Amino acid sequence: MGGGELLFRPRSPLPADPGATEEDCVPVLERVSGLRMNEDFSVGYSPERINPGDKLHTVTKIKKVTSGSNPLAASVIDDLYRSVIEAGTHCAPSIKVAEAAKVIENSQRDINIAFVNELARIFNRMGIDTLDVLEAASTKWNFLPFKPGLVGGHCIGIDPYYLAQKAQEVGYHPEIILAGRRLNDGMGAYVASEVVKLMIERSKGAGTRNRFQGELPRYPQQPGDRYHPRTAGVRMRGACCRSVGVERRGGA
Repeated sequence: MGGGELLFRPRSPLPADPGATEEDCVPVLERVSGLRMNEDFSVGYSPERINPGDKLHTVTKIKKVTSGSNPLAASVIDDLYRSVIEAGTHCAPSIKVAEAAKVIENSQRDINIAFVNELARIFNRMGIDTLDVLEAASTKWNFLPFKPGLVGGHCIGIDPYYLAQKAQEVGYHPEIILAGRRLNDGMGAYVASEVVKLMIERSKGAGTRNRFQGELPRYPQQPGDRYHPRTAGVRMRGACCRSVGVERRGGA
């Protein structure tokens, strides 16, 4: 760096917790270069918004959040993205706001999935088809139709930990965020256990009906678990945990 640069940090694969850019990355740049942010160089940040394999929500059709370490940097980065993103942009008032927006997008989804995963475990014990319940509840206009399943990928299952760590650094112990993570982290082992039970039941006699739902547990995979359809990405994939769990219990 010789000074006068505008350094841009896209979100992936670096952490997204509020402060990661200015508190973790920038001090390293300043120490190595001897330059100062907003005096000798500027910094910009825009969180990743992409769903690989999704033919509908492609890069140019997803609104982009942008930010900069000063008004000029923010304007330059926003103009750059606005020139290629058909859906438009949202220029956040600070880099930390943009980072916080990204981390809560994934954390919110993780918590919502954890809620329906817990419902699925409860309804399973009651002999009720979870998907039938969700279909009925979805007839109300403001019901959010999340479905149970395995949470994987390097975003939804990881970002809540960044947020939780940041919360603890400022003296707050998060409860809902970590509770959701514990429940979702345990779903691979739970599904594997239920599959093994079904295998045992079937081995006892043909035609045995799964007390779960239909012929096999109906746990729709979440986008993060597929990570992603028609792509080779398998980072933090929940299905891998489920497969290992079945094998450890003697399954093929």
